[in-house]
Amino acid sequence: MKSAAVAVIGMLAFCETPLTARHAVEVSPHVVEEQIIESQILPHELLLDAKRLLRDGELKKTIQICRLIARKFPQTQESPAALEICGEAYMRQRRFQLAFTTLQKLLNKYPNCPNFENAIALEFELAQRLAGGERNYFFGKIPGLRDREFAIRVFQHIVDHAPYSPQAPHALQQIATLGIKTKDLAVAIGALERLIDEYSATEDAQRAYLILAQVYRGMSPGSTYDQRAVENAINCLREFLLLYGNSSFAEEAERGLSEMKDLLAENKLSVGDFYLRNRKSPSAAAIYYNDIVAEAPDSPAALCAQERLNIIRDMALTGYKN
Repeated sequence: MKSAAVAVIGMLAFCETPLTARHAVEVSPHVVEEQIIESQILPHELLLDAKRLLRDGELKKTIQICRLIARKFPQTQESPAALEICGEAYMRQRRFQLAFTTLQKLLNKYPNCPNFENAIALEFELAQRLAGGERNYFFGKIPGLRDREFAIRVFQHIVDHAPYSPQAPHALQQIATLGIKTKDLAVAIGALERLIDEYSATEDAQRAYLILAQVYRGMSPGSTYDQRAVENAINCLREFLLLYGNSSFAEEAERGLSEMKDLLAENKLSVGDFYLRNRKSPSAAAIYYNDIVAEAPDSPAALCAQERLNIIRDMALTGYKN
């Protein structure tokens, strides 16, 4: 048998349909709310109805009841529970913007509620769906554009409002991944550095070092250009190996470090050759060649650097001067 709450909500649903008769204008949500209060329908009864309707796929009625609970009984324990159910119903409709707004309200207004962790998990699912390319649907029917920046905002909200939750480090990693995809490297680097600083005990932090090194590596336009980004990558990998030398990622970090050293050595070789050939300054060139031999002795550039050093020594023996 249909409950009194659902019967009253049926009137609310009627109010939101296109008006076909003059008397329909006279029925408003406020009237429905007054009837619920007069009928002495308790918030936990409404919440039970909302859960049943959600289970049955009656999403519109679920949302209507949940919004009513949150609006009319904000001080009860049913209010945050209703907001969670409402957010899930919006997600099923793929109305992601409304789902996020609802979950934001729950987390901001009820940080100590029993279902806080459930809400965080639901918001993380929402962000993942957005990151995966799902679109927000307006009115549940009209698809919007794919919006990865929206996904970043949702992940960031999780980190800011639940920094000690299991989802927080994962959210930062997702932000970094999305920053790389959208070519917003400042966002990616900021998320990775925060992950390293604040969640160093997690496996996500170990991965963050490797990803951050690759981000820096990608910022280098080539061996003949300034290599400060590569130097940052080298420092990043060295720090990783110092802290996590026994990690399962250590071998990957060693390979990356060797690659970065080779690239930096190539750059120093180019600079040294410039001083030797263009500036006619063997002593200045020797500084770069010696650095290569000391820092990357097994690199191809080290072999060339040693040859150049031998030439410079022969020049010195023959009395060549700068």
